Amino acid sequence: MTQELVSSTKSMVFASKFHEALLRKWGVDPEEGLLVLPLTIPEGTLPGTYGPFDITIEDVAGQTVTIPGPTVEVAASRSALDVYLLPQFNFITPALQCFPASATQCTDDFEFDLKELLKQKVDNVSPAFATAIGKAVEEVTASDVIDIIWAYDTAQTPAFRSHVPFLSTGDLKSIGVGSGYIFKTTTDPVDPFVRIVDPDNEQFPTKAIPVPLKLTFTGRVIADPVKLPPTTDLEKVWNLVGPHAEVDTTTGVWLAPVTIPERTWVHLITFENELDIALDDSGDLVLLPGGKPQIVFSQRWVSLRPPAGFPDAGPSPLPSGSTVKAGSGLWLLMCESPASTCVGGTLSFVGPAPE
Repeated sequence: MTQELVSSTKSMVFASKFHEALLRKWGVDPEEGLLVLPLTIPEGTLPGTYGPFDITIEDVAGQTVTIPGPTVEVAASRSALDVYLLPQFNFITPALQCFPASATQCTDDFEFDLKELLKQKVDNVSPAFATAIGKAVEEVTASDVIDIIWAYDTAQTPAFRSHVPFLSTGDLKSIGVGSGYIFKTTTDPVDPFVRIVDPDNEQFPTKAIPVPLKLTFTGRVIADPVKLPPTTDLEKVWNLVGPHAEVDTTTGVWLAPVTIPERTWVHLITFENELDIALDDSGDLVLLPGGKPQIVFSQRWVSLRPPAGFPDAGPSPLPSGSTVKAGSGLWLLMCESPASTCVGGTLSFVGPAPE
């Protein structure tokens, strides 16, 4: 059976209709990228090459010409995961394990050495910020734009650990899968973000939207397939964790080990600090009345929905609940009462078995 990546005709959108902050996030030059078509890869898509996809061009007189378009390569597994930093607090997790272990930024247990990880260059930095720190724009690194990084582990005292890139100090030296981390961007000596006002945007005509700064984790979802996938220990009360999953998952899937046969977790909270496009249930762009794509610009706390209907719905098929995005860090509350039912737990890798 042949699987389709695109099951229907889709219309491309002029790049000029997208908010410039989004185009810069994607690395699309608004002067060169005439037409844009964001695509959602359907869940369960098999690895392989899809296409070429035909592109039909129609002129004002209604005449059309069809030309072969691009192909899309769907990989079996990620080798890199991009997360995007916005002003102030960003809750993230490295969904991949650092690989190979002999690389400069990798520790022996496949974690990312923070001092080395943050040496990577970042695009879209404000020229004023680069000038203020005495660097060319293309030489600014992640360590320049990040003020502090926190981890939280209830089993330790103190529970918070930190890394301060500017001073190369702190008791947090590396970060790994399963744990969540708080990356706070700097405002010293000035704001490092380019902020763009689009008066023609129907949603935010006067809002200066910041251009996200990309941070890339390079590795494998399972660095050593011979070993059992790593797990994440949960303590009572609050845990700062992240899904060890290379694609988006759900609360029902990710939290299954602490939901079945009895739900032992209480709350799951994320801080949305994101700039993205809005998609409908079919994965297509949501367009505003004026034809511009609707954007999602969110800086707020969100409580994620648990899997609905459990246990009445039964464990199979597992109810989904809210989406948990790959690369996101979240606060998970197990319990606060010292009753016999107040226990910790363990979370597992989410995804297909490593080959």
